Amino acid sequence: MRIVLCGDIHQHLEPCANIPGLAACDYLLVHGDLTNFGGSTATARVIAGLRRFCPRVFAQTGNLDRRSAGDFLTQEGINLHGQARLLVKGGNSLIVIGLGGSNPTPFCTPNELSEEAMARLLDEAWRRAGAFAASGAGLPTLLLTHAPPHGTRLDRLKNGCHVGSKAVRTFIEKYQPSLCVCGHIHEAKGEDRLGATALFNCGAFAQGGWVEIDVEAANIRAKLF
Repeated sequence: MRIVLCGDIHQHLEPCANIPGLAACDYLLVHGDLTNFGGSTATARVIAGLRRFCPRVFAQTGNLDRRSAGDFLTQEGINLHGQARLLVKGGNSLIVIGLGGSNPTPFCTPNELSEEAMARLLDEAWRRAGAFAASGAGLPTLLLTHAPPHGTRLDRLKNGCHVGSKAVRTFIEKYQPSLCVCGHIHEAKGEDRLGATALFNCGAFAQGGWVEIDVEAANIRAKLF
């Protein structure tokens, strides 16, 4: 199973044309910031544009998407925020746990959550994911968050400050999902690790950042572009 992940799209769909074989990939997942302070109308345009490249899209809102953007994703049946989903292709399966929005910022953006709320959503999604795990031992798990885990290479601003989510970091340290893919901090594109969990920040999509993962049985491989 081949999956492409991206985010921080901010209504720039042009980079889709530069992803090899995007139309043939099994799923396209978006971690957040589809728009620039946009609601349902702007989000609908972005999703329609993404579906022209790959029809199998799942997404969640980032901190710069308004609440109605999430309402649209829910109406479409593709919202990952606070959800646990089982993606299946052939004999391969992947559990996806999603968390959109971000921890509080100095800018009071439209979709910010307290660390307590983020922790609660993650724990609830993890419990729901348990039903999938019970049906197939050893299934790999992807944690898709907009906000990066705190205190890693993926949440560091140019001035060196770490501004990621402590709730996301705590969740990773506690449950050790196979992989975490995030964004939000454009300048922190890169890779890191927390215990057994590989971490990737896609970077800004307008600058060509994306991650590709391949799932084969219980094995999951990821590459940052």
